[in-house]
Amino acid sequence: MGKEKALKVLSAKALIFHLFFIDFCVAGTAFCDCPDGWKLGDDAKNCQDINECDETEGEGRVCAYECVNTIGSYQCVENLNSNEPPEDTQILMTTCPVGFTFNSATRECEDVDECREDNGGCHQKCTNTMGSFYCSCQPNFIFADDKITCR
Repeated sequence: MGKEKALKVLSAKALIFHLFFIDFCVAGTAFCDCPDGWKLGDDAKNCQDINECDETEGEGRVCAYECVNTIGSYQCVENLNSNEPPEDTQILMTTCPVGFTFNSATRECEDVDECREDNGGCHQKCTNTMGSFYCSCQPNFIFADDKITCR
């Protein structure tokens, strides 16, 4: 396969990948595009959360008081150790990005495995990714126009 044709195939795979709301690496290819709040890992295959609260990794001090790193983002909290009722900024800590759920025991956002319930709505194959998922078809099948059903 020539270089130009290989790039077209890679571009097509990247486009298909983005259609399924995934901004991570495409398995088996050289395509990686980490979303905001993430960076490409040392293995050059997986995206890793950026700890915006870590002054050496983030952009320096980002919050006036407490900074709490979350998956793909961070939250600023005023006086985390206060005995007073929580402020709006503290309540925000329990919200997570789409594709994640808040674990009250660990106080962290955890990935939701969309493929566990109804195969993620996919007709054949569902692959869970950090914060999302994508559908694919078995060999010798292609997507129908809905990008979920295989024919």
